[in-house]
Amino acid sequence: MAKISVVIPVYNVEKYLRNTLDSVINQTFKNIEIICVDDGSTDASYKILEEYHNKDNRFIIIKQQHKNAGAARNTGLKTATGDYIYFLDSDDYFKPEMFEEMLNIAEHFNADIVVCNAEKKLADGSVDTKSVPFILPNSPINKPFCWRDYPQEIFRMFTPAPWNKLYSMDLIRKYNLGFQSIECFNDTSFAYAIRIFAQRIVVLDKSFIDYRKFREGCITSTYSKYVINIAKCFNLTKDILEANGVYKPLKRGLIRAFREHVLSLVQKLDDEQYDKFLSEFKQMLPNDYKMFASAFRTDYITPSYLKVFLNGKKVVFWGASLYIKRIIESADSKMDNVIGIIDKNPNLSGKMIGGYRVFLPDNLDILNPDYVLLTVKNNWEEIYPELKEYLEKNYPNIKLLPNIYDFSNM
Repeated sequence: MAKISVVIPVYNVEKYLRNTLDSVINQTFKNIEIICVDDGSTDASYKILEEYHNKDNRFIIIKQQHKNAGAARNTGLKTATGDYIYFLDSDDYFKPEMFEEMLNIAEHFNADIVVCNAEKKLADGSVDTKSVPFILPNSPINKPFCWRDYPQEIFRMFTPAPWNKLYSMDLIRKYNLGFQSIECFNDTSFAYAIRIFAQRIVVLDKSFIDYRKFREGCITSTYSKYVINIAKCFNLTKDILEANGVYKPLKRGLIRAFREHVLSLVQKLDDEQYDKFLSEFKQMLPNDYKMFASAFRTDYITPSYLKVFLNGKKVVFWGASLYIKRIIESADSKMDNVIGIIDKNPNLSGKMIGGYRVFLPDNLDILNPDYVLLTVKNNWEEIYPELKEYLEKNYPNIKLLPNIYDFSNM
């Protein structure tokens, strides 16, 4: 019978720990070892661990000086003897059938990674349905796949978090994988690297986990001072992909995934924190930071800034994005020199946004503008050169304006 190693980093979670450990020992699948690594807790967490160890010989308790969850997981990984491994968090709750059903899927498909869903629980116990889900709609369900099947989407199909995944120990040992010893985002590089090495990944659309979101004291609720670690994650992931000869085919998808990380993070920073982050980000990624420019702030773009930028030129906007929609709808008046918005979505054709009509791209001949302004912000790094090439080939008399989102043009 297969054996599962369960690694749980523990740090000052006395309020939640019993509930978590009970949900592990009450699993219907019993052939497990429960490796709890106390990362220098200063509350009663370690005493609780000893109590469970004394009652259940499947518990292995390790105590270390406080470092971070990544270091604690690595400590547990060195001790693990199972065929498969879970890296669980010490403040979540797991449904009794989770181990059994995940292992059945792993063995049925000979999968290297099995991913399940989770529910985000708010402080009042209600389910958060508004934030980004743990499994995105582009993930195939109950069907084995690998990165070669989805090279542009593999990093964005499901959350990097390790606690909703069953991993093959053989795969981890073969590639000597581990977690970054940093506060916050220490699991990101591991999560992205292992899904590249996996030959068979299976995603289940079942929620086996109650994830406590924004619990008091959680590192992710106070991570502004650790936000620069996302650059460390990118550098390490890039190095791993380059060392294994797969960075080139995966570059676009990897950059897009990390752009989303950066965009989410910078929105939570105040001006001083953001300026510090941007300065450090440029220093840590001197050759790559421009690829993340669409994730940086564009607070400077206001209706008045847009009016000066266009300077009376006969222009069409390219892309009915929500970003440009907010800007033009906040303007006091319509700019007469803007003659419309081009968008590929046929459902928007003919509609009015901020006083401007939306047209399909083949209407450029009729509109006959002198210039086009790219108004799609997300991933403009790829879209801008593609649009420039499109105009030069099909509409050589129409010029593409400098990218308003590119800070290097400021």
